[in-house]
Amino acid sequence: MKSFLSILFLVVAVTQVYTQDILNIEYESYLKFDVEKLQIRVEGAGVDMNEIKRNVAQKMKEPAFYSLILNKNESEFKHIERISNDQTDGFAINLAVRSNEGVLYKDFQNNFSLKEMSFLNSNYLVKDSIKKFDWKISKDSKELLGYEVRKAEVEIDSITTAVAWYAPKLNFKNGPDVYDGLPGLILEIQINKENPHSGLSTRSYSAISVTVDEKNKISLPKKGKEISKTAFEEMRKEQMEKRKSMFADGVDKD
Repeated sequence: MKSFLSILFLVVAVTQVYTQDILNIEYESYLKFDVEKLQIRVEGAGVDMNEIKRNVAQKMKEPAFYSLILNKNESEFKHIERISNDQTDGFAINLAVRSNEGVLYKDFQNNFSLKEMSFLNSNYLVKDSIKKFDWKISKDSKELLGYEVRKAEVEIDSITTAVAWYAPKLNFKNGPDVYDGLPGLILEIQINKENPHSGLSTRSYSAISVTVDEKNKISLPKKGKEISKTAFEEMRKEQMEKRKSMFADGVDKD
């Protein structure tokens, strides 16, 4: 009887730790797409597109790393810098590693997120409501990092779908990047985008560690001017239209 009570106490204690303290989850992430459909604008003599594509293909084999620090009410998702001795083309590094570099903060109590974004050499904090996903939960399950994880799928828009695996025993309705809303922490997710012009691209996140971390503190990002997502998207749209017009006239007026 004492042995049973000891085991029960341990289970309850572990559950309380995960629901009350701060968790730190580290993810490795890959971005994959058809390199042959890669379209970029390059200038100058000696530019070798084949070399650029080879560098990009090589970078797609290397993971980027992210951390998700969270409690019940808020979270901070950010890129982890890793030192690399690789001296391949900088464009490839930016493409494969830095496509999601700015800090993303979520406040579930007040239903908003803040995302660090850079545009036209200026820094912004893009404010938005926390996304709602219409997840379809299946009976499929597997094990990841010692946790039972269950499968869920969602259609995000006409060209984007996602498949997630969440851990019910980690009772946080959160996950990497903007993805959340499941009855358990998302430990693995694959986002597929089928673009008619550039083909299929896949971004994946897979947890490689889950730890309790009382030393970490979650704080609001402060790098940039706060702006609504609608205003930020309008600003980007206007700039894209401006550049299209300049290119059509054969002039690049940076």
